[in-house]
Amino acid sequence: MRVVLDFVANHLSRQHPAFVAAQADPASPTRAWFFFRDYPQTYEAFYDVPDQPVVNTDLPAVREYLIGAAQYWLGDDTRRLKLAALCQFTLPQPPILYYGTEVGLSQRQAVGRLEEARLPMLWNEQQDRSLLDFYRRLIQLRRRTTDVWSEPRTMVRVDDEHGLYAYRCGAYLVVLNNHDQATALACPAAELILSTDAGATLVGEQLGLPPFAGAICRFD
Repeated sequence: MRVVLDFVANHLSRQHPAFVAAQADPASPTRAWFFFRDYPQTYEAFYDVPDQPVVNTDLPAVREYLIGAAQYWLGDDTRRLKLAALCQFTLPQPPILYYGTEVGLSQRQAVGRLEEARLPMLWNEQQDRSLLDFYRRLIQLRRRTTDVWSEPRTMVRVDDEHGLYAYRCGAYLVVLNNHDQATALACPAAELILSTDAGATLVGEQLGLPPFAGAICRFD
């Protein structure tokens, strides 16, 4: 797997540490990453949206960073892909699934002729059946609970050091473990609805998650 949806690698967030540093100090190493017109307030932005400053992809340092960001999510298996999908499908906005991602389809290169933008669809034994099954279950859950994710979201746990993020919408709790170590979280939920990893457990009032795994639990 080499693609997660469309990896739009030409801009960052205005809150990204690299941009914050570039705006605060003209001598910052990341100052050249961005196209400032009237430093520090005016700069080139993706579709002129100030929250998305465009980066200079001609710079080796920028390319190295963007490639590293993509590799971080892709890794050597589909665990992070499932984790990202679990987060995406529990956001208020309609989720977008790029053709073939659900079965592990890749592509030859990021740009080029249309026929090179995406390989032909995988069929039968070529498909990643585990990934496809996960997406089917995730889509079914989304259809049943679409209105839930538009409700106010309550942050339950944010732990940057250990890559743990948990939030609640209505009767549902979403827990994401973006870390290479297993973790546990107090969770007085009634049922474990969906997980990205078969090793996820809900015993008593404690949710256990393997590395790079996520789960959705439901309260009574």
